[in-house]
Amino acid sequence: MRSLGGLCVQSAQGDKSESVLPKRYIAVESIGKDVVLYGRLGQPLGEFVTVSGQWFVYSHEKQGRPWFVVMEIDRVPLVHPIAFSVVESNVAAMPAVRDGDRWRLRCYENASFGGMPDRFFEESKSGPAGGVKPWRFQSSLHFVECTVVKPIDKMEDKRD
Repeated sequence: MRSLGGLCVQSAQGDKSESVLPKRYIAVESIGKDVVLYGRLGQPLGEFVTVSGQWFVYSHEKQGRPWFVVMEIDRVPLVHPIAFSVVESNVAAMPAVRDGDRWRLRCYENASFGGMPDRFFEESKSGPAGGVKPWRFQSSLHFVECTVVKPIDKMEDKRD
């Protein structure tokens, strides 16, 4: 869990201590056939939902990525909002992302592995590079429709 703008949210990678299931080994070919992966939104990956949430943009965040914090799924408020650092769009005219804006998205959750495996530097006989992320399974939101529910008033936004 992490704090964004005073909200306690679940991070994009989740909390590793929350796992209660025993480790299972599954062939990648089984995913999507015999195995259905559920995302952090509580739906199978690739299942469309409508989410509402708020953008948090921090200039000091690594890589300057904004975070989208999901607060509702299909109009049901979440007890624990879920933060995503990767949000991708299939919308041609996507509005500008601004700190504090509230958006409603028609989207699905996707997931993939990213970063470098634990033994990468040992196997490649190279030294660690700055900013390299560890090997992890991460989820992201992909939206096809977007509505700005509550834009921040220009008068309230002191950065402009």
